[in-house]
Amino acid sequence: MNADIKSSKCRHLGAVEERRRIRTPLSAVMVEVHSCAVHGLCTEETTVAGVKGCCRPGPGQRCREHQEDTYRWVAPIGTADCRVKHEGRAGVKPWEHRVTVAIPHLNTPELVEAVLALHRLQTIKPYVVILDTGSDDDATERLEALRSDDCEIHYIRCNGYRHSSAPVTTAMDLAFAVCHTNYLFCTHADVFPRRRDLLAWMIAQCGENSPAVGWEMSPRAGIDHWKGTLSHTATMLYMPTMWMIGASWSMDRWYASNPWAPAQRNGWPDTETSLEACFKEWSVPKTVLGPETNWERQITEWWDHARSITSLRVHAAGTQLAAAAEAYTGDALAEAWERVQRWRSDPSMLH
Repeated sequence: MNADIKSSKCRHLGAVEERRRIRTPLSAVMVEVHSCAVHGLCTEETTVAGVKGCCRPGPGQRCREHQEDTYRWVAPIGTADCRVKHEGRAGVKPWEHRVTVAIPHLNTPELVEAVLALHRLQTIKPYVVILDTGSDDDATERLEALRSDDCEIHYIRCNGYRHSSAPVTTAMDLAFAVCHTNYLFCTHADVFPRRRDLLAWMIAQCGENSPAVGWEMSPRAGIDHWKGTLSHTATMLYMPTMWMIGASWSMDRWYASNPWAPAQRNGWPDTETSLEACFKEWSVPKTVLGPETNWERQITEWWDHARSITSLRVHAAGTQLAAAAEAYTGDALAEAWERVQRWRSDPSMLH
């Protein structure tokens, strides 16, 4: 089955009931006929006499129920019942939230589900933007289940990059473009808040006079460029300042002004390099809350970071380092869900 067909499968489509041989202009093909909670029987690939073509009845067509269920929050196609279609159907608009949380993602839906649950329980409820950088169909299907009035999903599908961090910098530039709130919290899919007032606490320290607040990126051997640079593990940005200076995460933008080859040397340049260059160019004041570490689970009072699990799965699968990361990520995930349950059971709890 084609990937695009698989990803568009109706949620009310059931098991395969039979296979039918049908004639086409050039040959004969076998078509699977499924049970269907709406139509009784339907097919994905093509229409069969006496059977509804429920999921993909023709080029560019989809089952109406599938579209309304999956894309009901997407403006404007999912907002036929709204007077102002570009504003979407959510009762609370994205710009009516105080803060947006940006989460780049790649094939770790089990982690982002927990991170989203923790952020939804923050004392200041955020608007969440998940920016997928190339996950497979199974992961994106799980992501779509998270789409709601307070969470939007974006998919970046580039054919290639000059730098291993460029998928994330592209995602963060998109986050800047779709952020409609004065505050943007930059984080990862493997960073689990440990306090319910994390966002409130960081917003209290961030504003026009201190527009960038977060933790210093982890050390890089043999160079000093990382010192004083804010990571995107848990950084709060005051977006009016970012918009005013035209801040960007783009790796290619940075390469245009720096004589480095398009590859990492000792972990530099990295995801935060271009944004840091913008801060230096405009003398943007930063507030550094503490250091970060490499290749380990880092736990602070405010967050629990199962560091580098995504990149290790991509670039170091099968190594001892990756195996250790899988172990501590499993522990962090289990503790994250325990916190979700505690916070849900007692809304007054902060830890």
